[in-house]
Amino acid sequence: MVVPFLGPRSSLERLIEGMSRLELRADDTLTIVDNGGLGVTGNGRLRVVEAPERRSSYYARNRGAALGSADWLVFLDADVVPHPQLLDAYLADAPAGGVAVLGGAIEDEPVAEDAPPAARFATLLGSMSQSNTLNGRTLAYTQTANCAIRRTAFEQVGGFRDDVRSGGDADICFRLRDAGWEIEPRHEAGVVHSSRHKLVKLLRQRARMGAGAAWVNDRHPGSFPPRRLVGLTAWSAGSLARALASSVRGRRDEAILASLNPLTVWAFELGRRLPNGAAQAAATGGRVTEGETIPVSVVIPAYNRERMLRRALASALAQRPAPAEIVVVDDASTDGTGAVARELGATVVRHERNSGEGGARNSAIAAATQPWIALLDSDDEWLPHHLGSLWRARGDHVLVAASALRCGDDPLRDRLHGTAGSRPLPLRTPADIVYPENPVPVSAGLIRRDVAERAGGYRQLPHCADFDFLIRCLEQGSGVVLPDVTVLYHVHPDQVSHNRSEMKAAHTSIVCSYADRPWFDPAQVRRWRTAVAWDTYRLEGGFRRAQALVRPRHALPLLRLWWWRLRLRRRSATIGRDGRPSLALLPGAGAPRHNGFVRVRDLRGRSRLGAFAALLRRPAGAAVTAGRLDALLARALGIRTIEAER
Repeated sequence: MVVPFLGPRSSLERLIEGMSRLELRADDTLTIVDNGGLGVTGNGRLRVVEAPERRSSYYARNRGAALGSADWLVFLDADVVPHPQLLDAYLADAPAGGVAVLGGAIEDEPVAEDAPPAARFATLLGSMSQSNTLNGRTLAYTQTANCAIRRTAFEQVGGFRDDVRSGGDADICFRLRDAGWEIEPRHEAGVVHSSRHKLVKLLRQRARMGAGAAWVNDRHPGSFPPRRLVGLTAWSAGSLARALASSVRGRRDEAILASLNPLTVWAFELGRRLPNGAAQAAATGGRVTEGETIPVSVVIPAYNRERMLRRALASALAQRPAPAEIVVVDDASTDGTGAVARELGATVVRHERNSGEGGARNSAIAAATQPWIALLDSDDEWLPHHLGSLWRARGDHVLVAASALRCGDDPLRDRLHGTAGSRPLPLRTPADIVYPENPVPVSAGLIRRDVAERAGGYRQLPHCADFDFLIRCLEQGSGVVLPDVTVLYHVHPDQVSHNRSEMKAAHTSIVCSYADRPWFDPAQVRRWRTAVAWDTYRLEGGFRRAQALVRPRHALPLLRLWWWRLRLRRRSATIGRDGRPSLALLPGAGAPRHNGFVRVRDLRGRSRLGAFAALLRRPAGAAVTAGRLDALLARALGIRTIEAER
C-alpha cells in the first residue's frame, strides 16, 4: 500500500496515526511517501520514505511502488480515512486474470446541514464518488484516492507519468486499457474522503483538476473535451437564478448546489489554461543517483566552431541525468574543433571533406550506439535539466522536444521558439509543424534512433533540412513539444538559417514535395502561404501585397498567426536565460526574498498604473509587490507574486 503526502509535519504525524489502524497481513507493506522531505520516520510496519525531488503525488506513488514486491499495489490519498479491513475487502474475491485495476468506493465526508457551504456541497454532490469516473463514460478510469493496480500491469506500462500534478490516474487507466487490461469496481473496499471546508480551497482543487483534464485530453483526445462557452454561460446563469430562488425560499442545500456547481465548473474549465507540470526541487530536475545515465547519444555537427563547441559540450556534460555518450562530427574543420571535442571526452568522427550540416548529422547518427538521439548544434547550449525533462516526457512518442530561447545581444529581446501555450503541444501528424510555424527547435529534440534511421536521415538541402527530417520522423509516430525552456539558441551572423526569405521558400517547397502523403493538408499549406505573404509585406511593404492580404480567405489564418505570435512574445518576457521566471519589481517593493533571478525588470520608478500597463503589454514570470492590492492585480494577470524582504 502506498500513500503520497505533502504538507506540514503535524499533518504527517496524524496521517501515520490514522494509517496505523489498517490491518496488514504478514507479506503486506504500508509506505507513506513524503513529497516534502520532513525527516519523519514511521512506526512498526508502517514506513515513511522521502521523495522531495519532484512535487508530484504520482512521482511519490512510483517511488513507493518500487519499494514493494506484492502482486497488487493499493494506492490511497492522504486525505482519506480507510476502513481497517480495506485490504481484505479488495482481494476477498480473486480478480479475473485480465483485470489490472480495482476501483474502491470513495464516500465524501458526511457533514451537518449547517456545515460550511463548500463542505456541504461535496457531501450533497458526491463529487469524489468513483461512479463519476467509472459509470457512463466512454473512457472509464479509477481515481487514485482509492484503487488497486496489478503490479505486472503497472510495470508493463511504466507506472504513472510522474512529471504532472493532476490527471495521472486517468492517464494510466487509459494506457492500461490500450494494452488490453480491464477495470473492475470493488464497492466493498471503501474510504471516506475529507472535504474542503473553504470555498477557495475547493475552487483551487477544481482548477488543478482542470489542468490535469486538459493534459489528459491532449494525450488521449476526446477523453476530457472542453465545454462550449455559450452553453456553459447560459447554464451558469440559470443555475445562479435557481440558487437565488432557493435562498429566498430558505432551501439552503438547494441554494448551495445551484450556486457552487457553476463556480466549480468554471474553475475546472479555466484551470485548463494552467500548467500541469510538477514543481521540482531544483533547476537540475531533482536529485539523481551519482553517475546515473540514460540511453541517449548526443550528436553535435561542427565546422570551425572551436570556441562555441566548448560551450555546447560543457552544457551536454552538465546534464543530470547524463547521456550515455556524446558524438561530435568534425566536418573537415581547419581550427581546433576536433581537439576541443576530444579534450572534453566526446567521441569524434572526422570528415576529411566538408559534407554540410546534414551530412555531419547523418555521420553522427550512424556512429551513435544508444536507442535515443539528442540533437545539439555546436553554437547552442542546454540548461542542466534539458535531457531529464525530455526523458520523463518521452512516453510512446517518436519525438520529444523542449522550447528554446533565441538569444541575441540584448536579453530583453530574447524570443521563444517552441509552444506558445503553457501545456505540452501534441504533434499527431507532420501537418502539425507546417503552420503557423515549425515549433520544434533543432537543438531541443530527442528522437528514437530507429525512427531516424528509417526516415533515411538528413537530405542534402540548402535550407530547412531539419524540418524535412522531422516530417519523415513524424510520419512514423507522434511527438510532443514541452513548454519548458531548456535550450538557448544563440543568434549570430554566420548561421545558415539567417536568410529568412530563403528559409520560408524552402519550407514551402519541402511541404509541397510531400503532396502525395496521406497527412498532407492543402489547407495547411494555404495558411502557411498567408503567413509568408504577411511576413513579406512587413519586411518589404508594397500596396499590392497589402491589397492581396485583405482578401477574406486570409482573415482566419492571419488571426491565428497573430494570436500565436502574441502568445510567444508574451511567454518570451516571462522567462530568463536560466529557464526560471523573469522578475518584475513593482512600485514600493523592496528586494525579493529569494534572489538569483537572471532577468529582472525594475518598474519601481513608474506609477502603479504605468507599471501594470507595462506588465499587461509584456508580463513577467514573477513580481515583487508592495501590498495586497498589487499582489491581487499581479495574480489577475497570471503573474506569481513574491514576498519582499522586510
